[in-house]
Amino acid sequence: MIFCYIYTFGMTQEELKKYKDSLESNKKELEELIAKTPLVEDMGSDTEGTSFDQEADEAEAMVNNAAIRDSLKERLKAIDNALEKIDKGEYGKCEKCNEGIDEEKIETSPESSLCRNCK
Repeated sequence: MIFCYIYTFGMTQEELKKYKDSLESNKKELEELIAKTPLVEDMGSDTEGTSFDQEADEAEAMVNNAAIRDSLKERLKAIDNALEKIDKGEYGKCEKCNEGIDEEKIETSPESSLCRNCK
């Protein structure tokens, strides 16, 4: 199955391995970033008798960190999807039109699931 895929989309085994290695490296980095992006856990517990500025700052940090974590998790999901496609022999194929995703787009964003026309 991989042979057909490589022939159809013009990727060599070496290129496919390069993209897989890149995706796995990006996945590891994202998992580390997610683990390092804290959620504020003591919101409200340390502001007794003080102004609400600290409470507001903690709430803002919590919202910002949650948004960052969500964004990182979405990218992680796209990477997992791309790795699964490599295993199935479907990597580099647009999910919408089934045409090949151009090399420049894959090179820039190896987790891409849509070609330029469909994006």
